[in-house]
Amino acid sequence: MSGDTLAAEVVEFDETVGWGRVQVVATGEELGFHCLDLVDGSRTIVVGTRVHCRRVGRLGLWQATDVSGY
Repeated sequence: MSGDTLAAEVVEFDETVGWGRVQVVATGEELGFHCLDLVDGSRTIVVGTRVHCRRVGRLGLWQATDVSGY
């Protein structure tokens, strides 16, 4: 399932390095993301925020992109 919009929740975010993880609601899969993948351009997000994202292959891993809160 690549490119489909997924409902997820931010489970980890390190503002210092800009890396975090979301957990997909439907499957429990965890996907990494970088602050540059946040749609609002803020480069920060609170753990526990519910988001929509897309799952894409990048650098040999599945990652979240187009991360936006809802």
